[in-house]
Amino acid sequence: MSEEKEASDPVLPVEEASESNDASEKDDRKDTGFTWQDYLEVTNSQEVPHPFFQHVEAGLDTELENGMILEVPRKDDPSLYWLAKVVLACGPFSRLRYSGDVEDQTADFWCDLTNSNAQPIGWCDQEGKVLTPPESIAKLIGDVQSHIEEVKKTAKPVPPHLLSGEGFVPTERIKAGMKVEVQDVVNPYSLWIATIIENVGGRLLLRYDTPDSSSPEFWLYFTSSRIYPMGWCSEKGDPWVLRRPAHFQSCHGKEEWEAVIEMAKEDARRTPLPTDFFKHSDEILPHSFMMGMKVEALHPIDRTQIFPATVMEVWGDAYFLVELDFKISSHGEEEPRLTWLCTSNHPYIFPTGWANKHGIKISKPIGWKDNVEDEFHWDEYLQQTSAVAAPEKCFPQKPCAKYNGILAHMKLEAANPLDQSEICVSTVGRTTGHIVWIHLERNESDHPRHAVSYDSTDIFPVGWCDSNSYPLKPPLYYQMPSSSSNSVLGDESNDKKDTDSGQRMSKLWCPKIYFNHRCFSGPFLSKCKLAGLPQAVGPGPVRLVMREVLSMLISVAYKSSRVLKEIQCDGDLKPGEHVEVLKAKFNQTNYRARVAVVNSSDQVAEFCQDICLRLKVCPYLFGPTRVEAGRCPEKCNISKTKFTSQYWSNRQKKSNRPAGDPLPELEIVGPKKRRGRKRRFSSIKTRNSAPNANSIQGAESDASGDDAVEPSSQSSVPESTPRRREIVTRGAKQALNSSTNAPATRQRPERRGVKRQRETESTDQKSPNKVEFPAPGSWLYPLPKVDSNPRDWTVDDVEAYLNQTKDCKSISKLLKKEAFDGVSFMLLNLPTAVKQLNLKPLQAVNLCRHVAQIKYIFFKRFVYDME
Repeated sequence: MSEEKEASDPVLPVEEASESNDASEKDDRKDTGFTWQDYLEVTNSQEVPHPFFQHVEAGLDTELENGMILEVPRKDDPSLYWLAKVVLACGPFSRLRYSGDVEDQTADFWCDLTNSNAQPIGWCDQEGKVLTPPESIAKLIGDVQSHIEEVKKTAKPVPPHLLSGEGFVPTERIKAGMKVEVQDVVNPYSLWIATIIENVGGRLLLRYDTPDSSSPEFWLYFTSSRIYPMGWCSEKGDPWVLRRPAHFQSCHGKEEWEAVIEMAKEDARRTPLPTDFFKHSDEILPHSFMMGMKVEALHPIDRTQIFPATVMEVWGDAYFLVELDFKISSHGEEEPRLTWLCTSNHPYIFPTGWANKHGIKISKPIGWKDNVEDEFHWDEYLQQTSAVAAPEKCFPQKPCAKYNGILAHMKLEAANPLDQSEICVSTVGRTTGHIVWIHLERNESDHPRHAVSYDSTDIFPVGWCDSNSYPLKPPLYYQMPSSSSNSVLGDESNDKKDTDSGQRMSKLWCPKIYFNHRCFSGPFLSKCKLAGLPQAVGPGPVRLVMREVLSMLISVAYKSSRVLKEIQCDGDLKPGEHVEVLKAKFNQTNYRARVAVVNSSDQVAEFCQDICLRLKVCPYLFGPTRVEAGRCPEKCNISKTKFTSQYWSNRQKKSNRPAGDPLPELEIVGPKKRRGRKRRFSSIKTRNSAPNANSIQGAESDASGDDAVEPSSQSSVPESTPRRREIVTRGAKQALNSSTNAPATRQRPERRGVKRQRETESTDQKSPNKVEFPAPGSWLYPLPKVDSNPRDWTVDDVEAYLNQTKDCKSISKLLKKEAFDGVSFMLLNLPTAVKQLNLKPLQAVNLCRHVAQIKYIFFKRFVYDME
């Protein structure tokens, strides 16, 4: 059957449909130059411990134990045999001791059990040979025959298959061409014959036997519960039956299929498969699932999503079939059936609510509430489908992957669930109970992680592919430096193409970046923190290494936001640069800026020196050059002034920024949220809003109001949050009280950056009871038209006023939600708007400008008119 025919079958097998691949892919196995040791060092990662992979350990288990007895040829005369005991089992090369010899290490000897003609107990009797001990041992044991009989009764013999020469470990004893019986993916009591095409460290490439050999290939590990020895089905009898898989669509007759069975039996007799591997058939525990129960199940193909599922069929107390709940698709076609053939301890079915408990979003069945905004709820779904959820007792407790030694960010090798022939470098994303979420580094970083059980046979330890001579897919962005020379043989055009490709690959690979912390660290970086950085970063991809280096420099600054401001991109990008978004945190405020980073390794040295110039440090503080103590080419340990004067002026010219121009402001991501009960900002509202000047709790000073008018005068770093929510400014309170009690003599100070026009009236013409206000024309923005006293404004009046503006219309609802009336509105200042209302800097400045204008009108028209 062709692959296209297989894919169109409505019943998709779990392994076969996702693991079939072309035979040409096996031939395209090239060495990528990837080495785990270098990659673990570059990424500063750890590998998953090897004992975690029990299926791999089972493939290397020799079954040889200390104390076992065998018959070995004597060292002095190889034609004679005597009994020996295994003292130290080290695989095929083990340490032995003659039976009856002294119990010390003086007489021990090493023996290669695969090449020394060692035989199991009883071989000499079968061959007509007599066990003859050496003379020194014969004197110690006395009666030789009674000693032999006593050893044979009490000793544990070495398994004969270890000495047969066909392989010392299970993975070596399985040969290509052997026959097995494989369980169907839908009907558990239906098996069919398959041929082993390839054995890769115990991972078997299988193909079902068909009359035309058109069945697709699929992978299973030799410990899989679906594999049985040839002839097992006929020995078990009913209900087990040897029948071709349900998804086979064949035009061959019954006679042809019977001929396939007979040929397979004949091949199995010629090359029998060892039967001691298959011990799983009697380990199935009874389950308590019933037909129609609802569960949660992992998608059997890509294994990235969890869906609601239903128990569709139950076969006794051993097996049951779970099918994902798919309905009619948007195209009007019925979705293919996706099923799991399960036992009681199946790892990929879960009780209802399991996904929500572990913070995983469950996927909705196709056709059920197509609205994207609607979330899936089990109670509603069970009520709609008139079904019951499988109780928790149906799911046995499984070991936790974290407690078995597997942690996030560890490295391993894993099979691609969409193409089982592909094994990739992988990283553990996280663990949820017995489930491990794995990211294949061959895919993009945002590619969904797929789930495997902690005891899955689709994951392998670091180095497994290399030890079994199987190609390993390296990470997507991993590039090895090209070799210095190419082969002189072959087509010249191919050589040139390979050279160009190697050069492009080498440009993407960044050399080591050294931190020479003994060089001059400048005014921004802490020398103590700098000394705590690693000696070098890399090698690795240029983008990743340079991003890590810049992040480290930001982390060791006295004021991280200042360093981020110095290195941020303030103009057009140069050729070969790209933008990275870096973050910094200072005084519980998060900042973010765009930083230009190079893409090629030949630009790294110049880029590092440019960053050093920006930070006023020694050009060799960090870069691809390692500097020994006291040997800096710039002699920064002698003279440091040039780094803060000459280099700074060079940097001003280089960046095309006029002298004295401020650096561009950083983007404030938002203040760090405090834990605890959230306090609403409505406490700023005064308790008494009666039209009395003495009832006002406080107001912003005139100087503060003037600063809010000028956006250029505000710092990018917010001030610290005041402890009191009722903000009281002493100057403003004094001015309000003086409006009804005593005349004010205070004048408005000059605004920074704006030349103030002063009136030149003589002092004898000024009234001692008046305060001189600036003329309306001196405002940078026209004053709004206000008909009522702002002190008497309600919450709706404040909203109506902001709705009339162009720059603050969008935040009118926010102030209404926080219950800002006229008095509370006039008490606002810039730090409060940024910290408490979480406004962006530009929005806060615009709002404070309106506050200053309203306060100006309040003092000018209503306070002194009341007097």
